[in-house]
Amino acid sequence: MPARTQKTKIQPQYLLRWFLLAAVAIIFSVWALATFYAIQKYSESLSFSPIRAFVFSPKYLSVNEDEEIRFAFENPIANPVSVIFGLENNSALPGFLGLLESSTIFSGTLQSRQQVNRQAKVFFHADLTRLGEMFNRAPQLSLWGSIDNLPAEKKNLAIYFAPIPSARSLSNYLGTVLLGLVGLLFREAWDQAKKSGRKKR
Repeated sequence: MPARTQKTKIQPQYLLRWFLLAAVAIIFSVWALATFYAIQKYSESLSFSPIRAFVFSPKYLSVNEDEEIRFAFENPIANPVSVIFGLENNSALPGFLGLLESSTIFSGTLQSRQQVNRQAKVFFHADLTRLGEMFNRAPQLSLWGSIDNLPAEKKNLAIYFAPIPSARSLSNYLGTVLLGLVGLLFREAWDQAKKSGRKKR
C-alpha cells in the first residue's frame, strides 16, 4: 500500500505570530508615512520693510484638523509704524483662517523696538471629491502686510498639505496601536522561548 502523506499541522501560536508580524509591518508603513509629514516644521523670517515678520508652523498641514501657526512682528527702527498683517488661502480647499472670525493676524501700531506675537488657527476641509487637492505642491498660504497704509505686499509661505487626511492624528493613533502590537509580539515570543526552555530540561 502507498504510504500515507502526513499533513503538517500549523500550531495556533505560529499563526498568531505571523498575523502579528504582518499587522506590525502594515501599520508601521502607514505610521511612518503619516509621521514623516506630521513632524516636519517650517520657520522663516520675512521682510515687509521696515518690519520683520517671523513665521513658525507645521510644514505640512493636516487636512480636516486644526493647525496652529505662530507669528512675530518686529519693528527695528526708531519710529512707530502702523501695520496690518493677515493670511490668505492660496488653495482650492475651503479654509478657515485666523482668530476672532477674521484672517487678520495683527492690526495696530508697532512701537520702536517692539515685537508683537500672535497665534492663528487654520483649518482646511477636504471631502472625498477634493482629496486630490492635497497633492498640490504649490504653497497653500500667503502672508500679506500693509505698512503705513501703503498697498499690501504678499509673500507665499512654504507650507503645504500632507497627502494623508488627518495625518497628525493618524500618526498619534497608529503609534499607540503599534506599541500595543509590538508588546503582544514580544510577549508571544517570550512565552514561546520559555516553553522551548522547559522542553530541553
